[in-house]
Amino acid sequence: IHQVVAGRWTDVTPATAGTWFACGDTGAIIRSQDDGLSWLSVSTPTSTPLYAIAVSPSGNGIVAVGHAGVVTYSKDGGGTWALLPTGLDAMLAAAVFLDESNVLIAGERGLVLRASLP
Repeated sequence: IHQVVAGRWTDVTPATAGTWFACGDTGAIIRSQDDGLSWLSVSTPTSTPLYAIAVSPSGNGIVAVGHAGVVTYSKDGGGTWALLPTGLDAMLAAAVFLDESNVLIAGERGLVLRASLP
């Protein structure tokens, strides 16, 4: 076992064949396109800790959720990222795609919400 990328990573998920995403502290997201042998940082619009990351069935939609209601998303396989306003100040800890643009997100205090990517 060896550490490939320094940082505190909270979740990792597969995307398309050989491609993986991980998220963690300071809004960091990293991507591997060789089954985790090497990782590159992805530019995100947040510095808020992220706790979970999910990928749509096609691999084009990606959502990362975290502290203070932060939801950041990509609709192009992780090339570009934007924030999805939630109006929440709750920790968001899990996300799963229902289809290509609709996501269920769970968080603290019994929160479960359904969000649609614009």
